[in-house]
Amino acid sequence: VPPTPPAHRGTRGMTVLMELLPSLLGMGVLLLLSGFFSGSETALFSLNLSQARRLREGTRAERIASQLLGAPQRLLSTLLVGNMVVNIMFASVVASLTNQLLSAAESWAVAGAIFTSTLLLMVFGELTPKTLAVHNPLPFALFVSRPLLFFSSLITPIRWVLRVVTT
Repeated sequence: VPPTPPAHRGTRGMTVLMELLPSLLGMGVLLLLSGFFSGSETALFSLNLSQARRLREGTRAERIASQLLGAPQRLLSTLLVGNMVVNIMFASVVASLTNQLLSAAESWAVAGAIFTSTLLLMVFGELTPKTLAVHNPLPFALFVSRPLLFFSSLITPIRWVLRVVTT
């Protein structure tokens, strides 16, 4: 086999990278969403009673945060559903990526993918956002209140089914 001409070296690597880019970007977005839900839970439930009371008469974001806190079961189920869906999607993308990179999924690669994805979720989807949220609960809560209210409304049918099944 003749050596690859210099002009074509690295094209295969770039092609592979371009094929993997959507999955890698998707993983990044899913990690951010996981952190969003985890940090939201910590921020909202870390507000002290006086902060929670003051939210009622504040800005629109503050009133929305107060509204969310006014229905804690609804808030918690929203956060849990969001986090579960995002983390399952993240695991699916990692599994697909592992399968795409290795034609025969070798056990060491699968174990490595599971370990790496677990580590990424723990650091970027749980620990870091929760640490940020516990140190800055009010700004974090105000930042997440509007998207959380929208998501909560969006998944109302799912929460209803879960309530029926679990009661």
